[in-house]
Amino acid sequence: MTHLLRETLILLKKYDIKPKKDLGQNFIINNNIVERIIGYANVDRNDVILEIGAGLGTLTSKLAEHAKKVYAIEVDPKLCKVLNDRFSTAKSVEIICEDVLKMSFPSDFNKIVSNLPYSIATPVTFKILGAPFRLAVLMYQLDVAKRLTAQPGTKDYGRLTVAVYYKAEVQILEKVSKTAFYPKPKVDSAIVLLKPKTKLLRVVNEEFFLHVVRDLFSYRNKMLKKALAHLFSRKRLKKEEVKRIIDILEKRNISPQKRIYTLSPAEFVDIANVIYSEVGEAFK
Repeated sequence: MTHLLRETLILLKKYDIKPKKDLGQNFIINNNIVERIIGYANVDRNDVILEIGAGLGTLTSKLAEHAKKVYAIEVDPKLCKVLNDRFSTAKSVEIICEDVLKMSFPSDFNKIVSNLPYSIATPVTFKILGAPFRLAVLMYQLDVAKRLTAQPGTKDYGRLTVAVYYKAEVQILEKVSKTAFYPKPKVDSAIVLLKPKTKLLRVVNEEFFLHVVRDLFSYRNKMLKKALAHLFSRKRLKKEEVKRIIDILEKRNISPQKRIYTLSPAEFVDIANVIYSEVGEAFK
């Protein structure tokens, strides 16, 4: 039995905690993985770290050894009790007992380092992309990590891929076996590096762009022209508007015959920009 597994079991028993599947509670019990996460993030005394899903504080403890400050976010009241007791004298650790999806991030962090709760990994990623940060080192389920880095035309390619590609450089640093966690999840995981891009594709309206990407992927396997026809009908826009937009897109070398899941991120940007310029708010 590893030191971290023994420590985890002691804390769970002491605080009468049963890990909740619906909250994605799988605690890291491999110290080598924890150390590598710290190394990948290159954490030093100038860093203010945001940790999402602090759990029992295993990663928090190591982050606090290296960073200037750690904001440890945890939604589960029982786990918050563990964190508050464990770091009661640690001036560099601030425990935030809130739902990360409903709160505002602190304004002064520069890095995000987390073993993300599997249950909210996707919405948390969208929230992270809207925040300013220098880099993020995050643990994901392996299937979600593959979606982050997928290529157009593959089964893993989707809305999340396009949104992340638009905002950040993504790299899978290493795969992590399910045996590195307690309780052991059904799937393997991966450590992922996100770095904000310094130069973004030219999006006229970012909120509108993400809105269009979401809507189009609801027709993932349809051809672009049919997906637009369905969308415009749903939004009570005239058929003539669809034809006009398709004509413009063809002039930009975007074939209306392409399936939604084969469109590149740059093509999604062009499509969103054209729709915005032609019908704008009426599309929402």
